[in-house]
Amino acid sequence: MADIIVTVIVALAVSVVSCKISAAHTFNVIDGYVKEMIELAKKSIRDAYIDK
Repeated sequence: MADIIVTVIVALAVSVVSCKISAAHTFNVIDGYVKEMIELAKKSIRDAYIDK
């Protein structure tokens, strides 16, 4: 019975750590895309006002 409890605790710990790493990587990728889109929108707005 103790072996099962240790196995469950280790699996839970590994799952939590891997999920945090995966989430951090995913948010960094999404943040990069969002920053790129915001810069593109700023450039488009500036260009629209300059063209008038």
